[in-house]
Amino acid sequence: MTYSHLDPAMQNRVAWNAGQTVGTKQPLTQKQIWAIRSSLIAKSGCCWPES
Repeated sequence: MTYSHLDPAMQNRVAWNAGQTVGTKQPLTQKQIWAIRSSLIAKSGCCWPES
């Protein structure tokens, strides 16, 4: 569903990503990946799955 440019409620609305850089983001580093894994393991309270 699209909004009409004639709708008064949409006249002054600011885009949610106004002023942000658009495009692809840098991939996560190994350090970030392991930090995420560690925090998930700590929160779940179980051991690392052995496969």
